[in-house]
Amino acid sequence: MNYTELHPGTMVHEHNRLHRYFGNQSQPLHIDSVIAELPLNESSFQENDPVEAVSEFLQSNPAIPGIILYNTDKSYIGALSRRIFFEALSRPFSLDLFLKKSIGNLFEMVESEELLLLSSDTPIILAVEKALARRSFDDPVIVEFPHGEWRVLDVYHLLVAHSHIHQITVSALKEANELKSELMGIASHDLKNPLGAVIGLSKILKDESENNEQREMAGQICELSAHMLKLVTGLLNSSAAESGKLELKLEFTDMYELASAIVYQNQHQAESKGQTLNLALDDGDEFFVNADAMRLREAMENLVSNGIKYSPAEALITIRLLKHNGKIRFEVKDQGPGLTREDMEKLFGKFRKLTAKPTGGESSTGLGLYISKQIVELHGGTVFAESKAGHGAIFVIEIPSVESD
Repeated sequence: MNYTELHPGTMVHEHNRLHRYFGNQSQPLHIDSVIAELPLNESSFQENDPVEAVSEFLQSNPAIPGIILYNTDKSYIGALSRRIFFEALSRPFSLDLFLKKSIGNLFEMVESEELLLLSSDTPIILAVEKALARRSFDDPVIVEFPHGEWRVLDVYHLLVAHSHIHQITVSALKEANELKSELMGIASHDLKNPLGAVIGLSKILKDESENNEQREMAGQICELSAHMLKLVTGLLNSSAAESGKLELKLEFTDMYELASAIVYQNQHQAESKGQTLNLALDDGDEFFVNADAMRLREAMENLVSNGIKYSPAEALITIRLLKHNGKIRFEVKDQGPGLTREDMEKLFGKFRKLTAKPTGGESSTGLGLYISKQIVELHGGTVFAESKAGHGAIFVIEIPSVESD
């Protein structure tokens, strides 16, 4: 009789075992599950039980990883894994010598194992870490219950349970994130219209007031409300992007027209800091793409706005349009402090603040680059930055080009 005959096992058996493992559970595992909630194996023997009985038991219960051995007074002696047990019997003459003897005799000739002893209230996640840290992955885990009760657990069960808990955790986090995005979207949407009304009314007060102090206060209300509206719009776009609801209305679009409009719109802000916006393009080239003009303009404008925000007074900010490998490339080159290695790793993340500070007291929502990335990638394009700390930065958007008729 050899080891193969004593230890049958197939992939079908493993599949059925997995089905039994989940099917026999009284309740689903939760995130803080402990070992006691797993289906543990009853495989205890007294030291005077015959080796033949133990062998028959293990052969008829292939899912059990080993046995626990007791003295006649039920005091715990130790445990043998299935592997060690059958390896001991497969030695020359061992089967004939020990099969009719008590398990205590065989237990003495087997080399001692580094068994993992865990309390029944040990969290499954911690138990997996301890089990995988052992040298022998095949050895069973011995679980101690209150009042001197012991059971044996297969590491396989631990891994399956750990995987199940991981799935529960991911699902819970996903649901929480979706709920957060939904609530954020609702709150942002409900704030958008009132803020628009505040902006409109503050402009009327500013224009019609004859008192200088009142005009200044109305102007501040208008400016702060506009900033809040920008933040709310960003949150709405962010929520839509995360939920996959950021829809595009694609049409034949001239990126040169978008760039020109953006430069014109931001000219006043640049001039207030003594900066110069310069739009450069290759003569004779056309810059047509299939895009949602409003969304793409938002992504492009975020880059220009950042260039103004982080460049010093009197700086030159260069905006370029060119064709590059079948794509329209939109570049914004600033004269700011540049990006550190840490900044480069955090770029385009949500609510990520970089080391650079606005040079004119402007504020930042931490959403602009994140939203730009979502918009550009929905267009099948890419957005990235090239920079060296202390030498400014170049932010780039590339969108697949289309030919005009």
